[in-house]
Amino acid sequence: MQVSREWKDYQCLASGNGEKIERWGNVILRRPDPQVMWPIKNESGLWKNPHGHYHRSNRGGGEWEHKKKYPQKWTVSYKNLKFNISPTGFKHTGLFPEQAVNWDWFGNKIKQANRPVKVLNLFAYTGGATLAAAAAGAQVTHVDASKGMVAWAKENDILIVHDNAYSDIIYDGREGRSILSFPGAKDICVEFYSLSKSFNYTGARVGFLVGNEAVVQNFKKLRSQIDYGTFIPVQYGAIAALTEPDSVVLEQCKLYEERRNALCDGFTEIGWKFQRSEGTMFAWTKLPEGYEDDTAFVMELFEKSGVLCTPGSSFGSLGKGHVRFALTLPVETIKEAIDSVRNSNVLNVK
Repeated sequence: MQVSREWKDYQCLASGNGEKIERWGNVILRRPDPQVMWPIKNESGLWKNPHGHYHRSNRGGGEWEHKKKYPQKWTVSYKNLKFNISPTGFKHTGLFPEQAVNWDWFGNKIKQANRPVKVLNLFAYTGGATLAAAAAGAQVTHVDASKGMVAWAKENDILIVHDNAYSDIIYDGREGRSILSFPGAKDICVEFYSLSKSFNYTGARVGFLVGNEAVVQNFKKLRSQIDYGTFIPVQYGAIAALTEPDSVVLEQCKLYEERRNALCDGFTEIGWKFQRSEGTMFAWTKLPEGYEDDTAFVMELFEKSGVLCTPGSSFGSLGKGHVRFALTLPVETIKEAIDSVRNSNVLNVK
């Protein structure tokens, strides 16, 4: 196990009986920690008199007991990074200090790469890793469209660029939301929307950008230097799509959901486990057992069954070991494809 020894503003002072005493700057907090299974040797001193003590409730959750006065929010530093600390109603503080060893590790990797580095943070909970990667020189995409993320971006003067192309194609009663629907988002966010997905207007290459006015105006200037605009009939088509009743989009979404159910459930029944996708007109899954190279598998699948999908590695390293199916064919055709895969024995399922 690696432990960071570079912290000056954080220190775990003691632990026991499922709790720990921590120093966050000049503030002492007592919080639950389920990994602490040993007893408290001497429950005195700071154990009895921290600034704040979080008590769990038998009904779930809990609340803070404020024993001494301390600010609702304060700042701690780790090397050149600064973080806002604010105890939440579910015992967290807004930062996981044990992750500092990971910040140091990938920070060194980024600095030593001698090339531009792009980082995709898919678990963008507190923003600590995002700040550490950006400080090391990486271009970071921070994936989190929550209300809290808008506030975090404001505090750290970060622009959020939200790709909302698939918000209309969402299943199982879920509701697609615009990040701009969160209070304050228009000050710090811009959002892209495409007509390709919701309205099948793919070849027209029509979309729009909304959000922070200054960013939109600057993007407008940049866009004006790329070409002379969109063909007028295509613009009329986009107007018609955006002004027609929503029932057309909802009906199409229903069709995609039926196809998703047929594909994911059908392959699962013949031994290739598919988890139902929550949205988009695609379904992803891991390679069947016994396969490692997604490109080789796709070729074998096509040669033996006549069914074609896309290797995940064609979308980057994160897609390795996976394949993607498009939900663009009728349910009857999808069922025929599943039968072909079953009969090809490519899954080695008896």
